[in-house]
Amino acid sequence: MKKILNKILFSFLFSASVIVIISTENNLKAQNQLAKETIYTLEDGEKIGNTENSMGVYGTKLGYLLVIENDKKDARKYIFNNKTYGTYNRRIIEKPQLNDYNWGFADTRGDSSLVVFNGNNEGKFGVGKHTSDLRSTKNLRAYTVYDEANAETKVVINGVEYGPYQNLVRYYLSPEEDTWAVSYYENQGNYYNFFVKFSTGLKIGPFTKIHNFVLLNNEHWIVEAEKKNTPPQKYLIQTHKGDLGLFDKALAGKDYAPYSDLIYTNLNFGKNVIKDQKIYYMVNGELFGDGLYTDFIKQVDLGAKLDRFNYVVGNDNQLIFKGEKFFTKNVTKFTISDSRNSVAIVKAQNATTDILNINEKVQVGTFGKIADIAFIPDTENFYFWTKNADNTHTLHLRIGAQTANQGTYKVKPDLMGKMPSLQFTPTMRHWGFVYLNDKNEQKVVVNKQEYDTSFINSVALFGEGKEEYATWLSLDKDKIILNRVSF
Repeated sequence: MKKILNKILFSFLFSASVIVIISTENNLKAQNQLAKETIYTLEDGEKIGNTENSMGVYGTKLGYLLVIENDKKDARKYIFNNKTYGTYNRRIIEKPQLNDYNWGFADTRGDSSLVVFNGNNEGKFGVGKHTSDLRSTKNLRAYTVYDEANAETKVVINGVEYGPYQNLVRYYLSPEEDTWAVSYYENQGNYYNFFVKFSTGLKIGPFTKIHNFVLLNNEHWIVEAEKKNTPPQKYLIQTHKGDLGLFDKALAGKDYAPYSDLIYTNLNFGKNVIKDQKIYYMVNGELFGDGLYTDFIKQVDLGAKLDRFNYVVGNDNQLIFKGEKFFTKNVTKFTISDSRNSVAIVKAQNATTDILNINEKVQVGTFGKIADIAFIPDTENFYFWTKNADNTHTLHLRIGAQTANQGTYKVKPDLMGKMPSLQFTPTMRHWGFVYLNDKNEQKVVVNKQEYDTSFINSVALFGEGKEEYATWLSLDKDKIILNRVSF
């Protein structure tokens, strides 16, 4: 048992709001009994970190990372996959870093500021030098070091120091490749000049203000900014393609702010823009709509492939492909598979029911109002939530040509109105989620079975050989427990 549980620790997969496992077969095999292992016992004054930017538990496919705080001793420990690191003095408040590729933390011990990445001591700095802003991607590990005596900052990338920068604003990492960039400013007396400098040597600016900068990948980037001669009611957009011109900050008679955010993937970006008081939708620097749109785009899907995107526009809610091709109308919700071969389309039948179809060809059925819908990654299968008259929600799963009701739950949507996301085991025979109910109690659901637990913010699912598991962490008085259900 212990050997299997230790393997589980290194196969931990996390989602910010949800994750566990359930079976999609009609004839479910009986689940194994819930197995529990104590992985840490809190000492006097210790608690799971709850004063960080987020809770003190993190997880990805690398494993789990916990922050243990001791307010009495002003100290902090880190637990990664059953191994404890620390104690540290915790004179800075810096949340740890964990993604699918790296884990690490920045903390202090004595007079030294320390950086640990993947269990290795990667940086140690003496009095007056402070480490912070720890981040990493697939190919890059990074943090900053502020030199108090010289009032300057260096950026450390994969162990190499760059700078110093007297007025560093922030740094940026390419998500998949090895390019990075920094933004900084120079004092010009009565104003500042802002610049963005890339690791490739490219430098853009000067700008008097940078509203937003995004480094999508090694080649693609976008900046929203102003220059000294930019009219006060305007801002400019530049990308790797060049200067795209000036755009309006506001539209007479409409509230632009809720719809002005830039959205992006590693290859595509999209944004509602106003030019000469006309609405356009910009994707990868190209304007769509010919200035004829009467309202802002509110539903967008940016694909993982370059220039593959879809959105809903107009009073009749037309679904448009690549900004030009009409597909259908009266769309209230839609979602598209990763392959872009399937689009699930929701249309209102009346005030209480919706109609769901696939590609305007396959009728899935009529349901109560559909609250949320999503494709399972890398498949043509999807799941959706419907809202019931008593404010409960029913989960439905569409696998192949079959749609099945997977139970009704007292789900409380998050602040953005989103429902719990599902994750699946490799065989897709098991799925699951975590949710907050109407009493603000957190529930773990496994194979339609709910587990009442002092849940700590992450759940896992994975396969190992022919076996598949659900695991999650919980707190039982002073003991941190690893829970496991196998199938």
